[in-house]
Amino acid sequence: MSRHATDFHESVPADHVLNSAAVLFPGEFDQHGCPLIVFPADEQAKLSPELCKAEVVDFIHYFLCLHNKKQEKESLVSVVADLRHASLPTTRVVAETLLLLEVLSGPSTLLWIQTT
Repeated sequence: MSRHATDFHESVPADHVLNSAAVLFPGEFDQHGCPLIVFPADEQAKLSPELCKAEVVDFIHYFLCLHNKKQEKESLVSVVADLRHASLPTTRVVAETLLLLEVLSGPSTLLWIQTT
């Protein structure tokens, strides 16, 4: 199931996802012009108990579709996640979320992952 900028019909993510700050789409770009997705270290504990992977993927996909619609092309994504002090379950949630995003977004969406 490939999602493209031209078939954007999704609703805004739920308030608890937006307010969690466990994943951010800050409107910044990497050196290649790809939008940044950030998993802040201070909020990573919310990923397992408060948010499911599908909600996080929907959040990322929603904002990526908005970006792609404005650009009229699909974009790669850069992911920044400080996992140095993250628990194994939190690290697993981040990794599985990114894999699910790649599966749902189609083969043309590649993820650039930077661990800090």
